[in-house]
Amino acid sequence: MQGRGMAAALIVSLLVALSAAGALAVGIGVNKAYIGYEDVLQNGYAQDEVLVTTDSPTPFTGTYEFTGEIAPWLRVDPPDQNFTFSRDKPYRLTIIVEPPTDARLQSYSGGVRILTGEVARTEGGKIGTVLRGALLIKVGLGLTGTQLIACRSGGIEIKSTEIGQPFDFVASVSNKGNVRIKPDFIILIYDQYQTRLVKNVTLTADAEILPTATGETLQQVTQDLPVGQYWARVDVPLCGDSSFLTFDVLDRGGIADRGELLSIDVNPWAKTGDIVPIYAVFKNTGSRVVSAKFKGTITTALGDRIAKVIDTDTYNVPPGETARIETFFNPTEPGRYIIAGRALYNSKLTFQKSALLNVAGPLMVATQQWGTIVLLFLFVIIVLLLLILIAKRRRRQRPQRQGYGHAIVRR
Repeated sequence: MQGRGMAAALIVSLLVALSAAGALAVGIGVNKAYIGYEDVLQNGYAQDEVLVTTDSPTPFTGTYEFTGEIAPWLRVDPPDQNFTFSRDKPYRLTIIVEPPTDARLQSYSGGVRILTGEVARTEGGKIGTVLRGALLIKVGLGLTGTQLIACRSGGIEIKSTEIGQPFDFVASVSNKGNVRIKPDFIILIYDQYQTRLVKNVTLTADAEILPTATGETLQQVTQDLPVGQYWARVDVPLCGDSSFLTFDVLDRGGIADRGELLSIDVNPWAKTGDIVPIYAVFKNTGSRVVSAKFKGTITTALGDRIAKVIDTDTYNVPPGETARIETFFNPTEPGRYIIAGRALYNSKLTFQKSALLNVAGPLMVATQQWGTIVLLFLFVIIVLLLLILIAKRRRRQRPQRQGYGHAIVRR
């Protein structure tokens, strides 16, 4: 339905442009030709945004009117009856429906008609045709008696702060249900290595969020954390969402270094015995040079064995630039490997990235393994020779037998 609405909006725009025969063509349109409000409660609320546009640099005046059986339940925000729009300043309006408590549970229809004022167009210094447009946005409404709670969170951020100062918590929640909501945010803060919980905070949204609307939350949270990097998990139980992020507590006047591990680049296919280059792509998004290195592991796909521990040399990365931190892997066994790790830059860690490496070919024994086997073989031979020499010496030292008796021969 949304796709058909967009197509209809474009057609309306073209019709308005072609209606001015003999004048310089002008396009006027809306980004939606149909709005469908589903599962709205009696005495409930629903909204949607519409953008009125034109390709004319000359401002147009516009107004609106409601049509159909739901016309008494419709309103527009901002409530100005007249507005202006142009190519550089499209007009955004919110169409709101609020059915009454005694409305029957059924489907309704109506619309919002956008009307443009008269604009005299000229061409070549001559008076042109007067242009007027009318765009109809159809509105469908379905009422229900069942309450629906659904939402989606996003834009969650904890801004870095100075020691002793509160940090700013930012989040937005889009209400996808048909009842008002006021969600909680559970913030679990961990140390740099994510091994110790250092703070647990629960916040509630600033205000109730109406159905189909999006609410923004900005709150300050007091903290007494020492200087360092921290990680936070933010849960929004009502929406079933969770976010993981990082922030810094800085010295007074300190500069927050920022960086991102963009990817781990590796050819996904290799053979046993190959020397496989691996690149950790790191970008410095801060304001000063950072020293970055890649730390991680290469494990078998099942995670039962570590094939290599990665700890590269450091790279100096200027602000705004990207570095490809290089390391190598020499697989000796076929199978699938997982390359995972983080970039360490100026004592800070990035989010972890990973990549897959598929290795084909015969099983090979590494040079180090051969050396171990050879040394073990030589050790066994030496031990056997020593045992043989000891046995021979003991035979020479045994007493000799003479006749039926025993005698000790002394020399």
